[in-house]
Amino acid sequence: MGILELLFDGGFEICFRIELREIAIVEVSLDLSGRPFHFYDVEAPGQKILSDPPFDPQLIEEFWRAFVMSSEITAHQVLIRGKNTHHIIESLFKSTARALGQATTVKGDSLPSTKGVL
Repeated sequence: MGILELLFDGGFEICFRIELREIAIVEVSLDLSGRPFHFYDVEAPGQKILSDPPFDPQLIEEFWRAFVMSSEITAHQVLIRGKNTHHIIESLFKSTARALGQATTVKGDSLPSTKGVL
C-alpha cells in the first residue's frame, strides 16, 4: 500500500490523496451534497491494459461520470503524478474508495454536516 493522506475533512466534504509507492498520486475531493458534478483531470498515457480483450482506460472517466451522476455527489479527481496506466487507475479507485468511506463514517451521534455553519 502507499501513503494515504487526509487533506481535508469537513463532514460530508472530504479530500484524499493516495500515493502508490511514488508511482502514481491521485487526489480526490468528494461532497455528498445531492448536487452531482464531476471534474476529471486524469490523463492516462492511453495504452490499453493487457487482458483478453484489452481494456481501454478511456472508459474509466465514463464509469466515474455515471457513478457521480447517479449517486448525486460532487467529485473532483485529479492526477498529480503518474506514468503507468495501471497504477494511475489503481490509485484513482483506491483514493475514491477511501474518500467515500471517510465521508460516510458516522462520527458521534449524528451525521456530519456543515449546514448552518458556513
